[in-house]
Amino acid sequence: MINSEHLVALYGTAPLTFLDIVTQKMTEKDSIRSFTSNVGAGGLLFPIEGSAVFAIENVEYMLERGKILHVGPGLAIESQITSDRPFEYAVIHFKLLCDKSDQFPLFYKHFLLQTSESIKLAKKVQQLQQNFLIPGALSYLQSKVLFLKILEELIIISEKNAQTGSTI
Repeated sequence: MINSEHLVALYGTAPLTFLDIVTQKMTEKDSIRSFTSNVGAGGLLFPIEGSAVFAIENVEYMLERGKILHVGPGLAIESQITSDRPFEYAVIHFKLLCDKSDQFPLFYKHFLLQTSESIKLAKKVQQLQQNFLIPGALSYLQSKVLFLKILEELIIISEKNAQTGSTI
């Protein structure tokens, strides 16, 4: 389980910068998809529809709305749909600006965040998806701001979970 203080240190103080957001859809229920996370960036995987199991380093994560997966750079991933409908998800890629692996080892790891289907968080991710498609410097700046607001919301949720004794 991830300590709330470590999560706050990573998302609140690490020199992270937004790169992009992509949407993926898996449709074949019985097929296993293997891939490697972005070598130069971490990612936050937000389920949009359906459910799937993602396995990283022999750890399985059941993903559905309300469960967000943090994935460090360059990790081998296997995924398989567990629902009858397609699994759709968004991945926000972000980078640690300098080599601070000793200060922020959590960036390079994988872990699950429980968000209890936060409507506020889902809306921010949807806004980021839409905004990122608009070309131009101002739009990119607005995307970076939305990324920071998403991290802020994840910190708020993790602190609430820590106060109530819920798992992060």
